[in-house]
Amino acid sequence: MQNIKTVVQVRSSLGEKCVVCKKPLWGEDVDIASKINHYLKHGYQLLCVGIEGTSQPQGQANLEAVAILGKGEKVK
Repeated sequence: MQNIKTVVQVRSSLGEKCVVCKKPLWGEDVDIASKINHYLKHGYQLLCVGIEGTSQPQGQANLEAVAILGKGEKVK
């Protein structure tokens, strides 16, 4: 079990840089799964995956995948 100290959020619709190595996490070949896998390689744990929705001015819904990952220290 770990005591989570650092939490990051990644989204399917946003291009962002890794908070650890500053690598750009965007482009045609980057999806939410590759963003999650990138953080798993840095030792983060996947805490939650879900869908977030927002409404557009025209009344249309905009849905995107969101993942929360955390990293901490081992608890004895």
